[in-house]
Amino acid sequence: LKWRSGDTDFVLSAIPFGGYVKMAGEEPEEGRDFGPDEFLSRPVSHRLLVVSGGPLANLVFGFAVYLFAYGFFGITTFPGNVVGEVIADSPAYEAGIQPKDTLIALEGKPFENWNWFFNSLKEGENRITILRGETLQVTLRLEKDQDPGIVPYIPPVVGKVLKGGPAYRAGIKPGDRILEINGQKVETWSQLVDIVQKHPDEELEIKWERDGRVMSAVVRTQAASQLQDGKEVKIGKIGIKVASLEIRLNPLEVVRISAEKTAESTILIFYVFYKIISGGISVRSVGGPIMIGKMIEETQSYGFFSLLILLALISINLFVVNILPLPALDGGHILVYGVEALTGKRLSPKAQSIIQQIGFGFIVLLIALIMIMDILRLLGR
Repeated sequence: LKWRSGDTDFVLSAIPFGGYVKMAGEEPEEGRDFGPDEFLSRPVSHRLLVVSGGPLANLVFGFAVYLFAYGFFGITTFPGNVVGEVIADSPAYEAGIQPKDTLIALEGKPFENWNWFFNSLKEGENRITILRGETLQVTLRLEKDQDPGIVPYIPPVVGKVLKGGPAYRAGIKPGDRILEINGQKVETWSQLVDIVQKHPDEELEIKWERDGRVMSAVVRTQAASQLQDGKEVKIGKIGIKVASLEIRLNPLEVVRISAEKTAESTILIFYVFYKIISGGISVRSVGGPIMIGKMIEETQSYGFFSLLILLALISINLFVVNILPLPALDGGHILVYGVEALTGKRLSPKAQSIIQQIGFGFIVLLIALIMIMDILRLLGR
């Protein structure tokens, strides 16, 4: 489908895979003088601004989605104020904090929630009031950005159940407390996760409590891929999320957290690309429309907030892909125009044409790989 509006042609393709904008005078041609309104006649700074617009729009959109998600829903934190674990040789361990300690106050301010506690810790000395049979005060000493080594006690209570997942099919519901897995008593959420993750695509006998009644079922876990120490490993999942508390944020906190999440997501996606290129992650991890569709289907069962976070990640992922310095992508154009800006010399039309042809060939191969991985994923291989 094609139509014209003014000097612009609009085209709706039969296969909706990606999209692009082609400007007049964008293709380099030997010996041709470009008109004042054509792209290559514009100063290099203008061209850099134009080709940067697409990726930056993806980044800004991802940030905007984070703003909406955290502004509307707030953040989640774990209930309670009891210490679950203390990492050996950590600052908390050195301060004398122990598992099952109840945190009462930080610097004289009553304990609000775990998110408040961790964000309130500062570099240097932190005075913490705890309850361990009696009220005690300890001093937690931290260096800049150091992990205190405190793991909250999180009871193994189910908060959400993925519709259609293993736990859902077994009859597990929100509010159920997991008691045992394969005869092993479960006392904390981290213990539950650890047991399940160690058994991908295996049957587990799970016992849980609901309104004073003990129930049980045999559940076959789903196998999923996860990065651990830079390597891709298979883990087990049963489709449940921990019970949590929702905390509303003021506008400044929303902006701060959204900016942090945008930066963290960008760095993480760059890291994943690096691991794929270096062989640390299998190419089977890549995917296209089918993979995204399956992710959306799974995520929407956890609620609109989770769906928004996925949308932000997809948009930021598009930013990272487009900013890569590969010919035919925006990042490739940025590299070419950046070299021109630094050297004051424009690449010859022949050189630019060769670079674009190489880039186009790479994109075709990448699309083919994504389609193959999607089809294999659809076939369950």
